[in-house]
Amino acid sequence: MALSAEFISASLADLYGNIINASNIHDWCVGQDVTYQTVPRALKDYNGNVVTNLAKDVTLTDKVIEVVDASSITKDTRLDIDGEQLYVTSKSGNKIHVRRGEDATTIASHLLGGEVKTITVEDNVFIDDGDDFGFDGSFI
Repeated sequence: MALSAEFISASLADLYGNIINASNIHDWCVGQDVTYQTVPRALKDYNGNVVTNLAKDVTLTDKVIEVVDASSITKDTRLDIDGEQLYVTSKSGNKIHVRRGEDATTIASHLLGGEVKTITVEDNVFIDDGDDFGFDGSFI
């Protein structure tokens, strides 16, 4: 039995909106053909697209990072600094407000002058064949 996107979306919303025990979820899934579709999104910068450099050292707890030139960085940009992924929530001048350690990357200290790279859709073409994007096929 194939399920429509609307039915699946409504069911998932119900899962998050209501408390349903595991046996109910299992009963719903038994006998159902469940298909997953993913759109690959790179989790790191693959093409070396350096957009600016750090204007100051970054400590483990910093949520505001100062860069030399933030003109090409916008809200919702994903950044890669020394392998740590950051998500830009806002910016003011050359100060960018970020969520750190995105996609389970390790939060690290970074030094003045460190390269700030963007993670863009262009990086998606470099994703390794066979990458399962962390999906192991199990249900939540």
